[in-house]
Amino acid sequence: MKKKWEHLWLYYKWYLIAGAGVLLLLLNFWAQKIRTPRPDYYVSIVTGNQISESTREGYAARLETVLDDRNGDGKVTVLVNLYRYDGRPGEAEDTSAFMAAAVQLAADLQEGISLCYLTDGEALLNADGTLTRLGRAEDTVLSGQPELSGFTLLCRPENVETTNRLLK
Repeated sequence: MKKKWEHLWLYYKWYLIAGAGVLLLLLNFWAQKIRTPRPDYYVSIVTGNQISESTREGYAARLETVLDDRNGDGKVTVLVNLYRYDGRPGEAEDTSAFMAAAVQLAADLQEGISLCYLTDGEALLNADGTLTRLGRAEDTVLSGQPELSGFTLLCRPENVETTNRLLK
């Protein structure tokens, strides 16, 4: 039996090493996939202005207090996406970032990823009328936030019931 292993190692060692490497990579990918938290909800802010990461985390924490656990992991997780898009490509500082935001926002709207959208450009975001206007950001649990002053709360018709929990 020892001669058989020596023979395998002598002639197939590089295949065995490559197979072990691929196996390690697959195990690492699987472990990362399991450990990555899956948000219960996505909420999007669509504006031409920058909003800091710490402010977005604060918004997420406030939204988590009124929403329920949708994926059954025992805690409510909300991810707040920021799309820096104002519909004016000529005024964009970084054209590639503007186009990336436009594509991401279009995919979000097409797939219905976000529970709701907070925007300062309602006419731009809801040009086709598919979103339902629920009110102003000042009427939600995010009231009192100066960055969201004048923003409108929009959602898809199938999310109206859940999004109404955000309203005071």
